[in-house]
Formats: sequence, C-alpha cells, structure tokens
Amino acid sequence: MFSMLASYPALRLLCIVCPAIVSGVYFDVALHFWLYAGLGVFFAMCAGLIVNVVSKPRRDAPFSSVVVLYGLLMFCGFAAWSSYSYRYVSGDTVLRYLGKDVLVYGNVITKPGRSAAGFSWVVDVEQVFDGERYIPASGKLQVFLRSDPAMRPAVSTGDRIWVKGRPELISPPRNPGDFDAREYYRMSGIWASMYLYGPWMMVNSGPGSDSRFLVSVVRPLQEFLQESMDMLISGEDERNFFYGLVLGERDMIDEGTYEHFRRTATAHVLAISGLHVGLVVLLVLIVLQRLRTTSAGRWVVFGLVAFMLLVYCQVTGNAPSVRRASVMTVILLGGYAMGRKIYPLNSLAAADLLMLSLHPLELYQAGFLMTNAAVASILLVFPLLARISVSWKGRSASLRTAIWNSLGITIAATAGVAPLIALYFGTCSIIGLLANLPVVFLVTVMLY
Repeated sequence: MFSMLASYPALRLLCIVCPAIVSGVYFDVALHFWLYAGLGVFFAMCAGLIVNVVSKPRRDAPFSSVVVLYGLLMFCGFAAWSSYSYRYVSGDTVLRYLGKDVLVYGNVITKPGRSAAGFSWVVDVEQVFDGERYIPASGKLQVFLRSDPAMRPAVSTGDRIWVKGRPELISPPRNPGDFDAREYYRMSGIWASMYLYGPWMMVNSGPGSDSRFLVSVVRPLQEFLQESMDMLISGEDERNFFYGLVLGERDMIDEGTYEHFRRTATAHVLAISGLHVGLVVLLVLIVLQRLRTTSAGRWVVFGLVAFMLLVYCQVTGNAPSVRRASVMTVILLGGYAMGRKIYPLNSLAAADLLMLSLHPLELYQAGFLMTNAAVASILLVFPLLARISVSWKGRSASLRTAIWNSLGITIAATAGVAPLIALYFGTCSIIGLLANLPVVFLVTVMLY
C-alpha cells in the first residue's frame, strides 16, 4: 500500500490533513489543546531525529516512529488552524457593532448575486464610522440590497464601497432540518449581514489606489470581452447566456433558461470551472508550442500561463472553482518545466493542500468537494473508458474515438459528483445523469 503511494507524497499528506480539519471543527476543545499536543509531538519528533543522526550504524531513512510523529504534527497543526478559523474572530471585527446604525467601508470580494428580492455580495470590512469617529475594523459582511432584480447594481469585485445599515447576526434555521444559513456562511468566515433598503444606502468609491492591476488589466479585458460578445451575438438572451458562460455573470442568464438547466441537473455547466481554465491554457500552449522544446522556453510558457490564469481568475470574480483549477494547472506545468515526471492525482492533492493551508474550512464547501470528485474521477475512471476505443479501426475510427473520449470524460466526471449531488441536494436523477452527456459535450464544443 505504502509502495503504491510512494509517488504521491501530497496525496499521503492530504489523507492526514482532511481528518485533522474535520477534528478541529467537530471536537469542541480549547485551541491550546491542539497547540500543546502539537508542541509535544514536535519535541518527540526532534528527539527521534537526533537518535537517528547519532545511531550507529547511521540510518539513511528516518525511523518509522519519526514519520508517524511527523504525521501527528501535521494533524495537530491543521486541527488547531481549522478550530481557530471556525470558532475565533478578531477583537476588532464588525460584530462589535451588532444592532447599531453605522457606516461600513470595505472591499467587495464577490460578484453581486441575484435573488428574488434584489442582490447580495460580500464586503471585506476595513473601517466603521459609528457617528463620531472612524474606527479600523475587520471581518466579512454579507450585504443584501433590496432592488429590482432586473436592475443590476453598479458594484464589481475590487470596488471600495460605503454601506449604511445595521449589522446583524445571520439568522439560524427556523425549523429543524431547514437550511442553516448561519452555519453555511460561518464556513466562509462570514458572521454578520447588513440589509440595505435601496441603492441610496451605499456609495461606490471604485477600485482603491492599490488596485492598479485591476484598473489597468482586469477591467479593460472585461470590457473588451463584453463589447466583443455584444458585437458578435445579436439576441439578448443568447448574449446574456454567453456572459454567464464566459465571464461568470450567471445572474444575467434568463431565469427560465437557468431553470431548465437546474431541473435536468446540468446547471453546473453554467458555472466557471476547470473547463474554462482548460480553454485558456490550451490556447496559450497551442500558440507557444515551439517554445516548449527547450528548458528556458518551458519556463517562459509556465510564466505566461500563470499570468493568464491570474488575469482570468480576476475577470471571472475569483470564483473558487477557477482558483482550484488554476492552482492545479500551475503545479502541473511547474513540474513539467522542471523536467519531472508528472502525477496528476498528486498535483490535485498538492493544489488542495495549498488551498486548505490558506482556508481550511473550504473543505466543507460543496464546490470544493465536487471539483475534487470530478477531477479525481476523470483521472481514475477515464483511462479505463478510453481503453474501449483502442481497438477501433476503420476510416471513422479517429472521429469515433474523439467523440467517445469526450463522452468518457463527461461520464467519469458525472459519476464522480453524483454521490455529492445526492448528499447536498437530496436527489440523484437518472435523467440528469443522461442529460449531462450531450449538454456537457455541446457546451465544451461551444466554448472551444
């Protein structure tokens, strides 16, 4: 078993990190419990390493006990980090002003999402005006704006805005079994919300002075893509559909159209995901194919791809699914540039470790789990499906193989996420599984 995982060090570590994060959230123990436990394990591991160094004959590999202690150290560290992220907030957080009418200033970190009563987005709070003075503050605030759903507010990711209202704790579920909005937002580090009765209760100051990259690169590219789609696509519904498909503006898609996708369990194709990241990477690799023949050229391609993905993440509102796919792609291309053998499953685990190190509670996000389930299923199941077409012969063999491989990827990804769809949404439609095959294939062709 261990020899099989020898080429997957990130995967081995991820098998320790995930239970550690769950333990930190599930077990309601004091933070110092994990810290003291980790400190004890650290000293024990140091003692084991010293014994390994001074032992005669000297061992080339560390004692198995040292390896176990290292795993325990990682377990305690991530358990402490997840417990802190889940239970503790800063002393200057916006929660200090619950129930008070204040002015809140901060940075918009998510795109406005449409609802039946208006729009909502998340603000990373920087300061609060309580009527007498400006006070530095922190924390994330979920802002709800009452507005006509057809009138999209002039708010974009990266804008600095003032909002006037009364911060309140996010409401718990009213009945057992109802959706727990408080727990859902808590997993994203959001504890409070503010309701705005109209657009007059906010002032948008635009991007801050430190947002040169946003102003000089991201916003012009967004405008260029929108203008291009306005010129090339005449129908309003079709144009809004492509806005959602390419730029992540899913709220602009017609409600009837979105409902059709939702009922057939194919709404996930409307979300910005690894499919879009793959398109960006493919275009760059095709154009710069000749550069990849030398070591220096591979690093040039790696830098350009990383920059393009950084820009695309910002253009699409820094969606979590795009971040995950981008990090994995950068790790894969980094290994290729260094001339190392690439193990995609290990790269997926390395991307997960990086993101969980920054935000451990992302493990509880449905999107995080579905993305990993889809990619892992493609990596493990698709090679088995691809073997079916190896023996195909004839003039149309290449065409049939290409179509089968495209469908095989869809089948593998759908099979991977089906259990999670059943878990989170309480349904697993056979019709939805079948509908995903042509829908995902056609959307892929549409994008490319």
